[in-house]
Amino acid sequence: ELHGRRVAFGEGATGYALSKLKPVGNVDPVLDFAFSNEEIGRDFTSMVCVPLLADDRLIGAVSLYSSRMAN
Repeated sequence: ELHGRRVAFGEGATGYALSKLKPVGNVDPVLDFAFSNEEIGRDFTSMVCVPLLADDRLIGAVSLYSSRMAN
């Protein structure tokens, strides 16, 4: 279950995007799950994360995971 999962600043690829306020892409999704006991990260092959800003204030992030690559 990924819904509602919280990530700390600097924790994995999503945490990196949060701390730098910059999107990251084509990253190994295992990085996002290295700080938890969830083995689900091995089911994915690629990911992208985009920090969400409102009035120059960080309000969250959206991370998308893919289990297959396009041909």
